[in-house]
Amino acid sequence: RTRSKRCAGTMLKNLEKDLEKYVQSQCEWEKLPQHTKELVENNPKKWRAFVVAYSMQHQLPWKTNLVRALVPDELAYYEQLVHQSRSSLMLYPYHLAEILVRRLRVTAFKYYQEMMLEVMVSELSYDAIPNFTAADCLRHLGIGRNEFIDIMNKYRAKAWILKKRKATIKAMLPSSSVFKDIDYWWDVAVGYAPEEELKSLSEVERATLEYLVSAGTRPAGQLDKQTILTLYKRGLIYINIPVSNTDLIAVPPLENFVMNRVLGDYFENLLYNVFVSINERTTVEQLAEVLQTDVENVKQAVSLYIRLGFAKNKSVDAMTSENTQGKTARWHQSWYQAQTASPSSPSPVFTRAAESAGNPAPQVDPTSADLIDDTDGELKNKRIGFVFDSTLTAFLMMGNLGPGLKTHAVTMFEVGKLADEAIDDFISELNKVTSTGNEGEAQSYAEHAITLRETMKFLRRNKAIKVPNVDGGLDLLRCERINALDATTRLRILQKNYSLLVSMAPIAADSPPVSTCSPLIFGPHIPEVNSLWFRFYVYKIAEAGLPSVLYPKGSIVQRLPPMFDDAQRLSVLAWQHEAAVVNRGQVLSLLNNKLRTSPVLLQVSSYTNQSPTYIDVPLPADDDTDEAASSQPDAAATVWNESNISRHPAVLKLVSNLGLHRVCGYIRMVHVDRPDNTTDAAEWVPLQVWYLFLTVYRLFVFTLGMHLSFNLFLCFASKISAHLRREFGKKHTHYGYP
Repeated sequence: RTRSKRCAGTMLKNLEKDLEKYVQSQCEWEKLPQHTKELVENNPKKWRAFVVAYSMQHQLPWKTNLVRALVPDELAYYEQLVHQSRSSLMLYPYHLAEILVRRLRVTAFKYYQEMMLEVMVSELSYDAIPNFTAADCLRHLGIGRNEFIDIMNKYRAKAWILKKRKATIKAMLPSSSVFKDIDYWWDVAVGYAPEEELKSLSEVERATLEYLVSAGTRPAGQLDKQTILTLYKRGLIYINIPVSNTDLIAVPPLENFVMNRVLGDYFENLLYNVFVSINERTTVEQLAEVLQTDVENVKQAVSLYIRLGFAKNKSVDAMTSENTQGKTARWHQSWYQAQTASPSSPSPVFTRAAESAGNPAPQVDPTSADLIDDTDGELKNKRIGFVFDSTLTAFLMMGNLGPGLKTHAVTMFEVGKLADEAIDDFISELNKVTSTGNEGEAQSYAEHAITLRETMKFLRRNKAIKVPNVDGGLDLLRCERINALDATTRLRILQKNYSLLVSMAPIAADSPPVSTCSPLIFGPHIPEVNSLWFRFYVYKIAEAGLPSVLYPKGSIVQRLPPMFDDAQRLSVLAWQHEAAVVNRGQVLSLLNNKLRTSPVLLQVSSYTNQSPTYIDVPLPADDDTDEAASSQPDAAATVWNESNISRHPAVLKLVSNLGLHRVCGYIRMVHVDRPDNTTDAAEWVPLQVWYLFLTVYRLFVFTLGMHLSFNLFLCFASKISAHLRREFGKKHTHYGYP
């Protein structure tokens, strides 16, 4: 039944795409093919309704689209568009500001003020406001999460004596905009200026407005900055951010981004697609080609990023002071005197040399001759991509490791990428993390952060890793965001920007790995590697494993099997989720609750009230481990620890049968303290194997095991380097691997 619903939904989306194609091409009803007319039951009214709904959902301008032939009243169309956009909590349509401000007098401040009022009157939570909309509300209203909660608490405290709810809340909202971020190269134009408004203006403000009426759209830097801000707040002018086809855009770590929810509308999807695809070496026009999207739509998205402070236009020259030769300054004196940072000023992330990072990386100009290899004249314009999942960003945000790391973590999660230009600052923040003085989960978070830092240092600007066309840079890519792109767009982006992808291990079970043949990827190519089936396969090969039962979805368990009678703590692992370890007495309620929505794996975690002990065995296996696989030493003769666990019978079977002497990764062994154990060897069983599949080239590169401790990381790195030198020093020398 679920599969049928999914198929029906896919068919409906395909039908809508077919209709959208004809709306975009402005095909009138008479010219529609017969099969398309049948999609709307040969009913012109349904076709008209679809065109109007599509136009409003995409906030299309009336004059240049098909809707003008179906809705003759232009202002009525825009009034309905504003109402529908505001009710859907969509972003203010800045590309329509000329019409909305001049003719309807709907400014961004009034738009968000009404939206916030509707949200509060409906008593929705702050999380109901989508991410980008919430960020723009904060910019205009000054209302973030804390301010929203404070207003609602004040209202509820006296709501029982108040009858006019809407008026009461509106009185608590700001009456004027708190907007203050404007840059000298942004364009300003006259909005709606009635005679009564002009009377209340100062002489300077009136003169500025009259100048704009006669001169038309002008850069803000040619006028007094404070006057421009005052006129904008009063709705007398509007701002347009010019973006050209050849502009280069940079995305620094996000500041003032609000993490609420994703709306899922067309423009928001475009914003996230541009976010993960954009880089400082690709022009706006090239980005549109990669995304197979109209360049005007990409300009609209980039303009919004710059407006919100989430992106910088690298193609804009920095504002310089007055000419020393006595010539008239190009910009108004007030802009030179302003102390606030300009939105287009180079971000400190891109200009700061983080000496504590250990390997500072200079900013790279895509037109620079430094991209040309002196030896073979080869253009080096690609990077290495390190693929991670949301687990990594969660560790950085929850670990209380520092505000600087949280900023980078938000960028990695929301943008889906952290560019090489920001890695220096990221490493300098990670250098502040220590592996001592922490307890419990905090220690685990610190070890993850340290391991990530060392991995980036290894992969970035490593002269031993000579991959063709790579300039030495490293981008961090979130697999969920990359996989959200359609397959052809994803392939174009990866092929254009990267020569090599390296995946962390393990990728979370609910995050499918990035799968591509080009560029070369070192990581799991199929999601089954992270599934429970692979875990069972490991148990079968090793002829050892934890006592386990897999229950199908919908099962009702009334009592536990006898194999769990002696267990004190059990692991409850829902399909594609993290395991929850609970006491035996609490298992049945949790197990049956999870079985309502997914299959569940039930395993022994411990036969005592203590947490189990783990040892991670790094791969590739040592030569002596490979040779010992045939001898099978007496299990009872050894007390197993970190120094000799690689010769455990279960490890040897896995190495021999799975070829683990030729892969990167690690085996996690768990110590099970069974009451009836007679040998120490029987107490150690494999929990899971995480490794990277070989490609057809059979090359190796270091990767990150996110559950490795720092000491194991060093052991793992040295073994990989030695293995590379031994196995591939003579083979594949054309790739330059050590």
